[in-house]
Amino acid sequence: MGWAFLDRILTHGNDICLLLNPSVNAYRRLDPHFEAPNQIKASAVDRGSMIRIPIGNEKSMRVEVRSVAPDANPYLVMLSSSRAASMAIPRRSESAPGRALPARQHLYGSG
Repeated sequence: MGWAFLDRILTHGNDICLLLNPSVNAYRRLDPHFEAPNQIKASAVDRGSMIRIPIGNEKSMRVEVRSVAPDANPYLVMLSSSRAASMAIPRRSESAPGRALPARQHLYGSG
């Protein structure tokens, strides 16, 4: 479940960054010469990555979303992170407990 959450955050990284960095000053700190995260990727050691995965044990997974600006609304940050996490959990149908619901179809094309 942790890897699905990580994939969801990275997939929607451009959209989530709009909520995490709401001001002009937040985008000024995304200069490659600072230690603020400026790349949408995950890493355990790189300080320029949006998501940091601290080294832990094999039973749990911690994920740190590092690209949050100090002036971001904490409620929107938690909402966007938890919404991405809830979308990563496969939903089950109540009528058929062993089957997942079918994926939504793309509105403007196949897929």
